[in-house]
Amino acid sequence: MRIQVPNYVTTNHPGAYYVLDPNGTPVFQAFWGADVTVLIPNSLANGSIPSGVILQYGHGLFGSRKEVESGYLESEADLHGYVLIASDWIGLSEYDIPTVTDMLAKDLTWFKIVPDRCSQGMLRAATLAKLLTQDDFQTDPAMTFNGRRVLNTSSPSYYFGNSQGGILGNPYLTISQQIKRGVLGVPGGPYAMLLPRSRDFSPEWAILCERYRDSLERIALLGVIQLLWDRADPGGYMVYTTTDLLPNTPSHEVIIQHALGDCQVTYVGAYILGRSMGATMWQSTVSEPGEDLFGFTFLPDNQTAYIAHQVTWDFPGVAPVPEVNTPPPRNATDTHEYPRKQQDAQDQMYHFFMTGEIVNTCGGYCHGYIP
Repeated sequence: MRIQVPNYVTTNHPGAYYVLDPNGTPVFQAFWGADVTVLIPNSLANGSIPSGVILQYGHGLFGSRKEVESGYLESEADLHGYVLIASDWIGLSEYDIPTVTDMLAKDLTWFKIVPDRCSQGMLRAATLAKLLTQDDFQTDPAMTFNGRRVLNTSSPSYYFGNSQGGILGNPYLTISQQIKRGVLGVPGGPYAMLLPRSRDFSPEWAILCERYRDSLERIALLGVIQLLWDRADPGGYMVYTTTDLLPNTPSHEVIIQHALGDCQVTYVGAYILGRSMGATMWQSTVSEPGEDLFGFTFLPDNQTAYIAHQVTWDFPGVAPVPEVNTPPPRNATDTHEYPRKQQDAQDQMYHFFMTGEIVNTCGGYCHGYIP
């Protein structure tokens, strides 16, 4: 059902609904159902771990909540007692591909549907996170085994997202009143800088290149639409995550885990994100050949970090990414999915969740293996 609100901005674009009041604040229109995923590990179901913790997962670009069912993540959940929860990041989920493609091919003035629906996706995620803390939900038969519940109302909640889940994880954490610790895997921001360097965006970029032949015009265009994207993009939130907090939100603690040689989310975006959040690094941190890192405070490798810290993984045989504003070549090894599968990254995340301490589980610089 559509509720008409006089004098407010609305659209009729398929798959979109965009209503703001004169102050730019979203206006409630109606309730809408949403599918979510809740995964309970065997270790909680059989009682080998007495009580669990809530771990909310954020999926990648044009993906879905089904990504939370990845084998490595389910193994982690069984080991540590994570109750995994996930929802779809609508706006840039698999369900949005036709609408986004149509918008790029026909009329970029409809771009506002993307940040609008992404904001709705964050609200969906926040609602799910809140639901898992409720006594009525935790005592539901689906959440109990042999008369024993796997969560209680004091069970802590944490966030873990990769790729887009790391990118949108920044604004989501920044506005979250409930989740205070999160690990952002292979993230970056803002999107206007990430997309031309992303292999993932190549098909959509080809559409834009066909419509706008001048390269300078395309870059200027991305800069303009970023002004709209800031409503639901790290560009509008990253400086408020750990300091200068938004009203009625707590300070948040964050680990950024990323890799050199990432063909999907450029490491440049990860550095922008880390510097804006005041992240520290360890002294042994690796960087691309010939590049010097700036804007970070460097800690001794054996020093525990707190609040915000950035960790870089290096993998053997990976060529440097292009220094120009283009994606890596198709034959380049892509490290995008490697950090999340490293045991030292998983151990670091668990210790951080349990204690708030960010420790160097690599022992020095993080030299990973290719899974």
